[in-house]
Amino acid sequence: MFLMNVPRTKKDIMKNILIRNITITCAVMLIVLLPYSATTANASENLLKTEAPANAGKDYGVKSMLLISAQNGDMKAQTLYIQQNTQPKTQTSKPIVDLAKTWARAGNVSLMVWLGDNYYTGNQLPQVLDNAGYWYSKATENGDINARYNLAYMYFHGQGIKKNPNYAQELLTLSANKNHTPSINLLKKVNVRIAELKAEWESIKEEKRQAQMEFDSLTEQLRKDKLAEKKAATATKKPSLAEQDLQLKKDALEANQKKIVLLKEELAISKAKEKEAKLVNTLLAKNNKFKAGIAFKIINKTDLRTDKIKVTEYFSYGCSGCYSIQKNNNLRKYKDSQSIQFDKIHISLIHPSFARLFYTLKKMGIEEELRKEILEQTHLKHAYHIRKNKFLDFISSRGIDKNKFIDIYSSPEMDKKIKANTVNEKKLGFDGIPVFIINNQYHVTLNTAAASKPRISPKLSEDERNKQIELRMFEIIDYLVSIERDVIKNK
Repeated sequence: MFLMNVPRTKKDIMKNILIRNITITCAVMLIVLLPYSATTANASENLLKTEAPANAGKDYGVKSMLLISAQNGDMKAQTLYIQQNTQPKTQTSKPIVDLAKTWARAGNVSLMVWLGDNYYTGNQLPQVLDNAGYWYSKATENGDINARYNLAYMYFHGQGIKKNPNYAQELLTLSANKNHTPSINLLKKVNVRIAELKAEWESIKEEKRQAQMEFDSLTEQLRKDKLAEKKAATATKKPSLAEQDLQLKKDALEANQKKIVLLKEELAISKAKEKEAKLVNTLLAKNNKFKAGIAFKIINKTDLRTDKIKVTEYFSYGCSGCYSIQKNNNLRKYKDSQSIQFDKIHISLIHPSFARLFYTLKKMGIEEELRKEILEQTHLKHAYHIRKNKFLDFISSRGIDKNKFIDIYSSPEMDKKIKANTVNEKKLGFDGIPVFIINNQYHVTLNTAAASKPRISPKLSEDERNKQIELRMFEIIDYLVSIERDVIKNK
């Protein structure tokens, strides 16, 4: 019988060889997959039993093999198995849906999309838009471009998800950058809608702003009306004689209280001045190196002392003694001292034109750098344009703005300053310059210094004599500064 079954033709021989090879391949697959399918068999047993029809044949065997591969992590097998166990427009059985969800959670992006599509359309699953959004979101996180488009569509239209055009725009932009045509087309619509929403929002904000302005205006008008009513009511109501008398007494009491405060302040200042005067007399008596009224003069009308000693020089560009002091640099120690406030005032009473020049240059911020040159021009070179007060050529030659100089030099403000300085200098009663005022308490001049100097030898030259008097004057100034330091320290 074996021989009778031996194929007679070439076609029969090839057919038998093919059947034999398929049989061998299936046997090998079973041997390989058997160890891995042991755990899966129990999990799928119920599914196979429930799905296996009574007359199951070869198709059921193929599905069983496919399920085993799927349970071992083959994502293509998983997707194919779900497809073979579902029908269009037919609700899928719960075991198949559970398998699809399990494999989707394990990372099968195709099944994530399948779940999203069917929850969205209601084709093979109940239509639940929330679930569709969830699975599209999962697939989007795993890079599926179609799921990203579907999720963006749902966000744009607010289907099962809170409407969010901005997030839809973000999702579509990612897909459009990869030339995904549906995303490009939908992105155009989303951009137009976002622009419309922004315009609507700006319009709403403007309406709100206008309404707020109108409300504020009405509120302010109401406040003014109430204030006007209150004033009108107060104006129409005449106070009684008793009320008028009471108000007069209140006003008188307030005036007296202010006078008392002022008197107390004046008394405190007077006591402080008296204390300072006694302290000064004590210190001058204790250290009587120089005598008041001879070496220096005490200014009777003085202010209370501050913590910083003020040394003020009254000088003039036309004063030879002032030039000598500038040349010998004897003022440097007062300028550099942190405990002394040094100030320089050009006397207006004797040389008003020079005073104008000084204050003009000072306002322009260049007086200090030009001072030495002006003094030298005046006292060494005897420059005509300086001594005759024709300053414009000198100013122009130094690159100074001529028009600005003239505006300040001839201004009404400068007229007032020169006039005020002249009045003040007359009150101080200077008998010559330079004059040094120490802390607004004493004044010292070359004349007072000469009066306090022991007899100077007639053999000395005039320059030597003047130099000794100048040094004597600065000794007196240092002495008075020392006295003032002790007063401030002990007051």
